Amino acid sequence: MRSRSLLYVALCSALMLLGITACSAEGSGLTVVSSGAVATVSATPVPFSANSSAPPSVDAKSTEAVRGALSQESAVKTLPKDVADEVLKSMRRCPYCLMLTGSTIIDGDTYQLVKIISGADSVGYAAFVLRYQPDGKATVVLALAGTGISLTVGANDTLVAQEAIYLPNDAMCCASGQSVTIYRYHGSQFIAGEKFSKLNASTQGSQHSD
Repeated sequence: MRSRSLLYVALCSALMLLGITACSAEGSGLTVVSSGAVATVSATPVPFSANSSAPPSVDAKSTEAVRGALSQESAVKTLPKDVADEVLKSMRRCPYCLMLTGSTIIDGDTYQLVKIISGADSVGYAAFVLRYQPDGKATVVLALAGTGISLTVGANDTLVAQEAIYLPNDAMCCASGQSVTIYRYHGSQFIAGEKFSKLNASTQGSQHSD
């Protein structure tokens, strides 16, 4: 049933990127709406463990510039304080907690997608988009927080943020569902647009975000 749930998400994502701003799958409880507000989702990260291991970054060339940018308090000021503190700590103490997950070029500027994972269990808890400057430095243009959060490049200058939905009794391994937000590029910013969520078949009903 999980694969069927992910299929609904994929189909609706494709429809949205074609300009459709409402989508529902009959019997699935999945609904997509439009929203113009910028969203930041709260989450409490798992504390860093110095003895843990995590996969290395996929792009070592840009890691230093990104780590330098994310080591500044100004880069994480829009995040909840506990998440911001954990990001700053990870930049100092955890070489493998920073993952470069993709990049895209829009209007001649290169944007780097980044995920910060917990050193304790490798679960993502923060995601960033950084714009590279001509001098090679990077500046943060979007900061998000959420359990299991990740960013990927979509079509037509969009980014797709995915986050796990955990209900009170969920174990870390087994989230009850997933939420997706589409970010559209506008005036050198990424603005939150369509948002939707889907609970697994084992959880009755679905959750919907305006």
